[in-house]
Amino acid sequence: YEQAMELPEDLCRFDLTLSDDANDHNAALKSLLNKTPPRRSRADLLDSASRVAEGQERYTALSDLAEIAAHELPLMVFEHELYLRLHTVWQPIDVSQLAYELSNRGYQDLIAALSKKNRDELFQRVLLIPKLQRSVEELRNSPTLLPCKDGVFDMQTMCPRPIADRDGFFSCLDISAYEIGGNTGNTFESFVGNLSNDNMNVRQRLLEIIGVILSGYMPKSFFVFIGPHDTGKSQVANLLRRLVGD
Repeated sequence: YEQAMELPEDLCRFDLTLSDDANDHNAALKSLLNKTPPRRSRADLLDSASRVAEGQERYTALSDLAEIAAHELPLMVFEHELYLRLHTVWQPIDVSQLAYELSNRGYQDLIAALSKKNRDELFQRVLLIPKLQRSVEELRNSPTLLPCKDGVFDMQTMCPRPIADRDGFFSCLDISAYEIGGNTGNTFESFVGNLSNDNMNVRQRLLEIIGVILSGYMPKSFFVFIGPHDTGKSQVANLLRRLVGD
């Protein structure tokens, strides 16, 4: 209660009743943490956040610093984990990685002044920011999209495009999206023809399997290549491993 009452009235207005019940106390603080601060200028946020090292208005300062992180970094929260977009894919990050990324954005002096406890509290504040929350439905990608290391190739339009905020990829192909479709594909067609022994049914199934794996779609099944030695099973596995990893 005493910590809550130290907050300025223009930041949060709420009703808090004195109680000896720990559940009431925790619920009140949780309600306070979920309050969204009013939008302010970047300079004002920095000025307020810089005072956290001096112990002044700690809750306000950490909230402002969390807002800076949400504005400066490509972040999202999915299933209670914090993710940072690196190039094309979302990768989970922890407290130290969040501090590292903020330091790289020019806030190294501010981050260096934070105690370990302050950094942990900052991380928890970022996890609570409503606009960062993402659901499974929001991260569902079209199966026609191929995530690459520098963008996305759309198989429906047969054109590459830059990564977009709406994309929700957790892995990508180790190739450039801008290299796809530029050649005739004779080498790949010859490769598939040798593997399938020019059997159209085998060729179709092989291309379907490759397409599913490249798209990142997670089917409720797995694929097993069986057959005699030296028929190309390992070649297919090596090709896919080079594209998407182990």
